[in-house]
Amino acid sequence: MSALTMNPYCERCGHWTSKREFILPGGVLQNAETHLAQGDLTALLALRPGTCPTSLRNLVLNISLCPKCDQTAFLSVQVRTVEVD
Repeated sequence: MSALTMNPYCERCGHWTSKREFILPGGVLQNAETHLAQGDLTALLALRPGTCPTSLRNLVLNISLCPKCDQTAFLSVQVRTVEVD
């Protein structure tokens, strides 16, 4: 990973990947698990908010793609919880 960008390196073509972040509202968390297990990113990004569009728990997808060859991609997934004092 690049120390400055923290993006993975594409060994196939010798370029650093570029990162995009997608935040999916908490209402999609139950459906997201199935799509993640199947590796179906298209269906995951198509999910719409469920019954909790203002949830304090959101699914965060960080996708790093090689801008040159489009053959290298990395996905990290986390549940981000917002706490209000």
